[in-house]
Amino acid sequence: MGMNTPAYNTSNFSFGPGILYMGPVGTTPSIDVGAVQAGAALKVTRQLLQINQGSPQALAAQFAIKESVELSVTGLEWNLTNMARFLGAGVTASDATGQTLSFGGDMNVLHSALVYRHSTPAAHTIDIYLWDAQPSGEMNIQFQESAPHEFPVTFSANTSTTDFAGNTLPTIQQLYRIVRRITIAGWPRP
Repeated sequence: MGMNTPAYNTSNFSFGPGILYMGPVGTTPSIDVGAVQAGAALKVTRQLLQINQGSPQALAAQFAIKESVELSVTGLEWNLTNMARFLGAGVTASDATGQTLSFGGDMNVLHSALVYRHSTPAAHTIDIYLWDAQPSGEMNIQFQESAPHEFPVTFSANTSTTDFAGNTLPTIQQLYRIVRRITIAGWPRP
């Protein structure tokens, strides 16, 4: 190794898309939303309150006063049931001739349990669990000529006191969890 080469383990490297599973809050998500674009994003934000002391003032301590977790994915399929889930509202119907989505006027926003699963080149899985999440309610579909139609969605995690199996979550673990498994395991997930 060269002088400026850090120690690393190539089995920790990864790239590419994953699978988004949705389901009712309080259950292990099992609805595969289908094709999604590479480039999903997990955004964790902590707003910190800084306490300064002295003259000149210097930082003495920081405390988190707000936390948020967002998971963003971009769907690639014209699945109107998923579009209603992505909007958090809407009424869908289907018959032999097709599918419809009717939308507008519902003040409620659907709550869902989410798992985003990514398989790494080393056959590990990275699972991101959002115990209770709601979509942003925004969808901007571009009808492009030389690119697939995309259905972007961002979900925000709500505080949950229980995991998918109904187990009580500690107060400092109630927004999300990331689980890295060394071998690919099947469902159900804890």
